Amino acid sequence: MKYRYLACSSALLLALLVCGTGRAAPATTGRLVVTVPGDQFTVWLEYQDAQGAAQTTPPVLAAAGKATIPLPAPPAQVRQPLLVALDAATGNVALKPVTLKPGKETAVTLAAADISAVELLRVRVTGSDGQPAESGTVSLTDSQGRTRTQSLLPRGEGMVEFSRVPFGKMALKAVFADGSSLTQESELKPDHAPGAVVVELAKATPAGAKETAPGNAPPAPEVELPADAKDAPANTPAPAPSGPGGVASLVGLVLLAAVGYVGYRVLKDRGTTAAGVLQKLGIQLPSDEPAAQPARPTAPPPPLVSEGCCPYCGQPKDATTGECACSVTTAPAAAPAAAGSQQGPRLVVMQGPALGRSFALADTVLMIGRAAESDISLPEDNTVSRRHASLVPEGNAFLLRDQGSANGTFVNGMRVTERVLQPGDEIQVGSTRLRYEA
Repeated sequence: MKYRYLACSSALLLALLVCGTGRAAPATTGRLVVTVPGDQFTVWLEYQDAQGAAQTTPPVLAAAGKATIPLPAPPAQVRQPLLVALDAATGNVALKPVTLKPGKETAVTLAAADISAVELLRVRVTGSDGQPAESGTVSLTDSQGRTRTQSLLPRGEGMVEFSRVPFGKMALKAVFADGSSLTQESELKPDHAPGAVVVELAKATPAGAKETAPGNAPPAPEVELPADAKDAPANTPAPAPSGPGGVASLVGLVLLAAVGYVGYRVLKDRGTTAAGVLQKLGIQLPSDEPAAQPARPTAPPPPLVSEGCCPYCGQPKDATTGECACSVTTAPAAAPAAAGSQQGPRLVVMQGPALGRSFALADTVLMIGRAAESDISLPEDNTVSRRHASLVPEGNAFLLRDQGSANGTFVNGMRVTERVLQPGDEIQVGSTRLRYEA
C-alpha cells in the first residue's frame, strides 16, 4: 500500500512538471539602446499606445555615452515613437523618430547635428512703466512656420514659456490689454547660455522691436462746400457778406470809428493825453527813460609807504625773508597718512545712466539686472534685462555669467556667456559699461 501511494505521488508530480514546461514563454518587448554625443544627456521615449493616448517612458541618464530604454509594450502597440534626448549642459534637445524592431534590440546613434531645438524658451513681457504685463497674449512663430500662443496671467510676473523651439529665426508678438501690440524678430542659436533661453519683450521698444498703436486716429470730417465754392479757384477772395445782417455790421463799424475820432479830438483840444487819463485811473505805465545807474564808489588811493615797508600794514619787511607783521607763515606739509586697508573688489560705472556709481563685490553670488531686487541694480537702463548676468566668486576672482539676457553680455568688446574677470576688464550690459577693479 505504501509503495502504491509513492508511485501515484511521483506520477502526479511528473505530470505537473510536464504541464508547466509546456506553457508558452511570455513575448519579449525588446529594448532601445541610444548612443549620445556627450556625458550629460537624459533620454526617454514618447509614443501613443493602442488606444491613442500619449505615453512616456521613465527618463534614463546616459552613462559612458549610452543609455538603454526598456520598451513598455510590444513594438506593435507602440505607435509614432519619438526619441527625446536632453543635453543638461546646454539646455538643447534632440528629437528623432525611430523604428522599433519587434522582440529585438533597436540601436540608435545621435549626432550633434540631431540637436535641433531649445527645450525651454521663456519670454518676459514688460509694459511701458517697466512693470511685468499682467494680461494679454504672446505668440511665437518659429523657423518652421508653426505659431503658438500663450496667455499672460496676473500672477505670472509677465512670463510665458514655450517648449522645444527649433533653432533659427523666430518672431514674437505681444498683444497688451489696451489693444496695442509689440513685435520682435530674433534668431535662436545653439550656442546660448546654459539652461533655458530668456527673451525680454519690453513695451519701451528695444532694438529690433516694432510697436503698434491701439488704433489709427479717425480721419478729420470732410466739410461739404457749396457747388460754387468747390469750383472757385483757391486764391479767389471770399465774397462780402450780403443781406440785412451784413449791412447792419458795416454801419456799426462806421459809427464806432466816428465816436472814437470825436473822443480823440475832444481830448486833444483839452490838452489831455491817453497816458494822463490812465494815470488818473491809477494805471502806471513803464517809463521810456533808462533807470539811473548807481554810482560806483571809487577805491581809496593806496597808502604812501616808504621803501622796504609793507604796502598793507606799513611795517618794515625782514631783509632776509621779506616777511612783515601781516605775513602768514605756511605750516609744514603733513606727512602722508598711513595706507589703510585696500578697498575690496568693486564695479565702477564708466558709461550709462548710473555713471559714477560703484558697487562693492561681496564673497557671494551677485545678480546684475534692471530689477530692484538685483544686487547690482540698474533700473534706469531699459536695455538691461531684469536678470541680465551674475557674478560668482571663484577664489580671489569672479566669474561673470550671462543669464540669458536679451541684448547679451560683453567683456572688452567681445560677447561672452561666462568669463573669469581680470582687474581692468570692462563689462558691457545694455548701454551701461562697468570696470572691474580688484
